Amino acid sequence: MAFSPNGEWLASGGESQKIRLWNVAKGELHNEWPTTSAAKHFSFSPDGKRLLIAKTNVRIWTVPDGTIETIIPLEQKAINETAWADENTSASPRKTAS
Repeated sequence: MAFSPNGEWLASGGESQKIRLWNVAKGELHNEWPTTSAAKHFSFSPDGKRLLIAKTNVRIWTVPDGTIETIIPLEQKAINETAWADENTSASPRKTAS
């Protein structure tokens, strides 16, 4: 689960293989996108216009429409943390120590 920096959006996922984008102020589901695996690790870009999702690949979606901007296959299969490396241009999925 992740909130956008301005608090407007909440992204949620899990074992359902769907990403859900919620409008926080309205308390309503705004959009729902299918994924190929359970999605648990998200982070919004600093400007809140993109959402990074990582599991067996990295996907960057535009917010709020849900267009896939980028898909990057990963060699590591166990991503458990995501972050933006700088001001909206670089994303960093990483495996942390268990």
